[in-house]
Amino acid sequence: MCGSSSSSSCTHRSLGFPFGGTTFAKLWWAIGRGIPFLWALKGVVVFGGYPYPEREKDGYFQRVRAVDSLLGGQWRVYVDLWNLPHRTTWYDRPAPNTLVLRIAGGKKRRLVVTFLTVLCVLRCRAVWFHSVHSIQGFGCLMKLPGITSVLDVHGAVPEECLYQGDVSGEPRLSLDEKLAVSRADYIVVVSTAMGCHLQRKYTNTIGGQLITFPIFPKLVADRTAKTYRNGEPIVVYAGGLQKWQQVPKIVDAIGKTADVYVYELFCPDPTTMSNMLPKELQSSPRVMVDCKPHTELLHAYRQCHFGLLLREDTILNHVACPTKLVEYIAMGIVPILESPQIGDFESLGMRYVRLQDLVSRQLPDEETRNYIAQDNLVVFDRLTAIQAEGMERLVRALGSLQCATPSGGS
Repeated sequence: MCGSSSSSSCTHRSLGFPFGGTTFAKLWWAIGRGIPFLWALKGVVVFGGYPYPEREKDGYFQRVRAVDSLLGGQWRVYVDLWNLPHRTTWYDRPAPNTLVLRIAGGKKRRLVVTFLTVLCVLRCRAVWFHSVHSIQGFGCLMKLPGITSVLDVHGAVPEECLYQGDVSGEPRLSLDEKLAVSRADYIVVVSTAMGCHLQRKYTNTIGGQLITFPIFPKLVADRTAKTYRNGEPIVVYAGGLQKWQQVPKIVDAIGKTADVYVYELFCPDPTTMSNMLPKELQSSPRVMVDCKPHTELLHAYRQCHFGLLLREDTILNHVACPTKLVEYIAMGIVPILESPQIGDFESLGMRYVRLQDLVSRQLPDEETRNYIAQDNLVVFDRLTAIQAEGMERLVRALGSLQCATPSGGS
């Protein structure tokens, strides 16, 4: 697995900084190895965790991966604040020009890794915070002289905290968000609606430039017309079982319409999803439940006609840019929605089918469905253009950083 290969072992020898003892010799050895590395280091310090393969199904880390590709060949020092099973060493080299520092652990480890993190920030002079969640006491780095700071706002975090019932955690996140938007040089938002939300919430206190950068993977749009299989459309759901996905409503709709529509359900926990279905459908050939890696999922989309995405009419969804919705329209899948108030999609012209149309068995015929899918591809093209413009602005913002290879190589 990435991070545990022989190349990683070689990196351990080159970087040093051992925690195995406190002798003068080991300390001197660590300083001798560490100072040349830090002296040559140029790049960006990224707060928010590294997108390891085991995290790739998490939408948050899909966005982290997208930004990682944007940062390109320069050095990225990831500060990982969260424990991850089977990755317990205090640092890691999972990819070329990439260093992961893990702060989670004992007091001594936290103090030393925090100190190293600050040194990396002072050397790189550029920080990228993925979401308000990743700040956790490091917000003061945004105000250091000569530091370029980017706050990547993935969503309405304080509001999401309240939605999930965490009343005690909301005040800290609100304070972190308020300070961050006033200090950051650049505030990256996934939708224009998110930018408007912040401007309304923090009137006259936003200190940096707003950059709209909808983050979704590179997709090759499916622009071919689709036919119904045996005259029956295939309805897909791809996602988790979290509260905001409203899976019970999806299950209810399937139970009422599985005799006329075919369903394909993809989620990380197929067994739990299958057990939520009516017993007569748990082994029915009309309802398939599976888990697929992202590449295989995109291939499966090419056979699907409609896609379920049930989001409530809340601020969390008003400012969002769900990757799944982008993928649906790019793959020629017509969305089935409960509320169309999702990010910028409706304002960009997205067409959709209402949940009640599905339940009442009134999905569009084949020809109409293809017209809707083609119209939505225009929306996808607009989103792609917005993403490209945002990427260009970010590249210019970080363009002064030059690639450098610290001692020890990649």
